[in-house]
Amino acid sequence: MIASAGSASRRAFGALELSRQAEVIASAAPRLLASTTAAQQMRTDLDIRKELAELDRLLGLVKSGRPDRASLAEIESCVTWLRGNLAQLQELVGTRWHQLGPRRTELLNRIAQVTDDAQWELENWSRQFDLRIAQVRSTVTDSSLSQQARDKAITNLAQTLASARPQQLIRTWFTDIHSGLLQATSASASDLPHVAFNLSTWVQSIDRPLENVDPGLKSRLAGSIRGFRALAEGPDSVPEFRGKELALFAKGEKLL
Repeated sequence: MIASAGSASRRAFGALELSRQAEVIASAAPRLLASTTAAQQMRTDLDIRKELAELDRLLGLVKSGRPDRASLAEIESCVTWLRGNLAQLQELVGTRWHQLGPRRTELLNRIAQVTDDAQWELENWSRQFDLRIAQVRSTVTDSSLSQQARDKAITNLAQTLASARPQQLIRTWFTDIHSGLLQATSASASDLPHVAFNLSTWVQSIDRPLENVDPGLKSRLAGSIRGFRALAEGPDSVPEFRGKELALFAKGEKLL
């Protein structure tokens, strides 16, 4: 009787410790998903592996107490389920750091590069614009030149000024697209469709102000515009990438 009672007590104690250990592992799992660096992920993963080893040890103690088959089968099923969820979670985190992480860095670099290229072309055009204005002023005030030459300079000035407004619109368009792309990289699941819609609208509407832009500037901006469109729409776009990130986080939360 005393031996039987002792055995039952050990089984109960072992089951309680096993339950507590499972809780320890479950509480550590969110840290794995929330890891902000690969090093932090590896440390958390190592901690969880140690806790899993302790879980196996406690499961062995429970088995040694010879519990009834139905209870043991349920316990083993729960342990297997826990291990499976953790394995999937570790796989998701690995995907995040080894695939999505480098891709995010690549996209951010592309956003910066395309924006810098576009801004450089616009700034270069602005410098040339200022130079033409200065040249016209010099011509108009040069009394040694004929009236015909000065009238021609004034006509050129009017044409130059007419091209300034479309250029300003293009600059505003690029600023909006750049801002939208950065918003898309961190948009929530509820905000992403709205941000993606705005980006699509902007890149599709950019041809309108381009119609009146200086042909030389328009040609030089063509590469930047293609770059912005690729980042804003399509399978390799920022919204598409952010959607994959959000899907991964949602699956991770479900596993937790």
